[in-house]
Amino acid sequence: MTFPVGLWTAINSLQGTLTNPMQAPRAYEQLTEDVSGFEPANGGVGADEISAAIGEFSALTAGRAWCRFGAYLSRPDAIAVMRGIIVA
Repeated sequence: MTFPVGLWTAINSLQGTLTNPMQAPRAYEQLTEDVSGFEPANGGVGADEISAAIGEFSALTAGRAWCRFGAYLSRPDAIAVMRGIIVA
């Protein structure tokens, strides 16, 4: 899972009613978290909405030439983008 710094900070700052850190579900704990400064912090339709990507990033192939960098998905169904995440 990859998401912008602001969303990562908000998720990892969540607290329960006794100010204990929130525990993520087991399915989420099995994911690898990658924080990216390249994802827009306001990537939704409305104000203050964030987007995040989840999937199998081994399907992402990156190539580099002398003056150009490109990437493509070998399996487009391997990655999903979640849009409209609002951090309260």
